[in-house]
Amino acid sequence: MRKAAVPTLNQSIKKGSRPVTARALNTPAPQAAPAKEPRPAGKIASGAKAIASKLPVPRVPRAAIAAVLLGVLALAVAAIVILNSGLFAATEIKIEGSVHVTQEQAEQLIDIKEGTTLFNVNEAELSSALKKNPWVSGVDIEREFPHTLVITPHERTVIAIAYIAADDIAWAIGDDSCWIAPMSLSVYVDADGNIVDDVEPVVADSQDSATQDGASQDADAQDQADTAATALPEGITALSGKDAAEALAKQSNAILLCDVSADVSPSSGDDVTSDLVLDGIAYAKGFTPEFVAQIKDISIASEEAISANLDSGVEIALGPPDDIALKERVVTQLLQQEQGVTFINVRTPNAYTFRSVPT
Repeated sequence: MRKAAVPTLNQSIKKGSRPVTARALNTPAPQAAPAKEPRPAGKIASGAKAIASKLPVPRVPRAAIAAVLLGVLALAVAAIVILNSGLFAATEIKIEGSVHVTQEQAEQLIDIKEGTTLFNVNEAELSSALKKNPWVSGVDIEREFPHTLVITPHERTVIAIAYIAADDIAWAIGDDSCWIAPMSLSVYVDADGNIVDDVEPVVADSQDSATQDGASQDADAQDQADTAATALPEGITALSGKDAAEALAKQSNAILLCDVSADVSPSSGDDVTSDLVLDGIAYAKGFTPEFVAQIKDISIASEEAISANLDSGVEIALGPPDDIALKERVVTQLLQQEQGVTFINVRTPNAYTFRSVPT
C-alpha cells in the first residue's frame, strides 16, 4: 500500500499569499501596552492653579475706579435732589371718601406737610392719621404725575353686626374680632331690599283743617294746618331697629347677631370679650360666603341655644361653634335632598335631625 504524501510547509501556503518563515511562526504575538492611569483630580486642579498664577492679572487704574465711584455718587445726589425738588411737588391733593368715611371726615384728619412730593410722601404718617377714625385700617395712595396725590381711606372688613335690643343699637365688628363703631339704624331700602342713601321726603299739600270762625280756633289745629305733610318716594321703605340692622348686615356681606346680652358694652377699637359674641364671630368666619348670604340672623342667647334663621324661613339649631364646616355641609345637602324642611338640628352634625311639612 502506498502512503499518502504529506504536504510540505511551502505546499500548504496558497498561491499568491505572503510566505511565512519559521521565525515568524516562532515569534509570539505582540501584547497591548498597559493603559495609563488617569491623573488624580487634585493634581489637575493644582496644575490649573499653578498655570493661572503665572498668567498676568489686569490692573484697573485707580483713576478709573475713582471716576466710577464719583459718577455713582453724582447720580445718587442728583436723584435725591430731583425727588425732593419742586419738579414733582404734590401741589394737588385729592382726598376720596369711602363707604363709612366721608371726604370731609378724611380731609379733617389728613395734613400734608409743605415740601411733600410724589416720592417722599409719608404713607405711614397718613395711615396713622386716618386710623383715628375707627373704620379705617390703612390708606391707598395713587400718584398722578407730575403733581397730584390721590388719597383714599382703606376700610376695615365687617364680618358681623351685633344688634343690642336693650339699647336699640347696632355695632359693627371687624374680621380681627374688634368692635369698629355703632351704625345708624335710620335706613331706607328699595323694593328689592337694597339700602338707598340720600332719600329726600316728598312734600305733599295738606288740607286745612283749622276752623274758620275765628273765635274758637284751636292752636294745635292751626299748627297742623300750617305743617305740610311728607311722604317717602314711591318704592322706598323706612326701616328701624332689628330690620335696619339686618339690612346693614346684608349690605356688608356680614352676619347679624341678635339676642345679644344687655351687659355687652362695646367700645371702638376694643377686642370683643363676650364669649357668646365670639361664638357668633366664629360662625361668621367659619361659614362660606355663599352660606352667609342665606342667613338672616344668628341668635346667641346662650351657647347651647345658638341658632340661625335662613332667609327661606328654615331654622337651624347650631349649638357651640365646632365642626362648623361639617354643619354647613349637612344643612346644604339636606336642603337639596329634602322638600319642605322647616327645622334642622346640627348640634351633633353626625347625628342630625330635621322636621319638614308635606308639600
